Amino acid sequence: MDGNVKFADVNSLHRTLAPGDLIVIFPELAQAYENRQGHDWTKFFLVFDGPVFDLWRQCGLLDTRQPTWHFGPDLYWLQKFESVLGAPRKPGHVPPLLEVARLQLVLPEARCGG
Repeated sequence: MDGNVKFADVNSLHRTLAPGDLIVIFPELAQAYENRQGHDWTKFFLVFDGPVFDLWRQCGLLDTRQPTWHFGPDLYWLQKFESVLGAPRKPGHVPPLLEVARLQLVLPEARCGG
């Protein structure tokens, strides 16, 4: 994320997001964003669902009580997440499977401090 925006969720978490923050979107967790007037913000997001990510939730790697992660303004982690989607896309099941496998490497590395 780039810019500053106020974030709130149904669990009563309220904070101002800053450049380098990552927001984990949980389908059952209502969230709201308020852009501060006069400030632009950009975002990058991935949407994923399935048994691998359900397991991550069970293990605490993805936690609804911690839906925001701060990486700082360095673009390193943004570039790592973008690289997950960098492979050429072809029809079939292989590209999505490769993306999930790549994400399984990048997400825990980012979450655990790389």
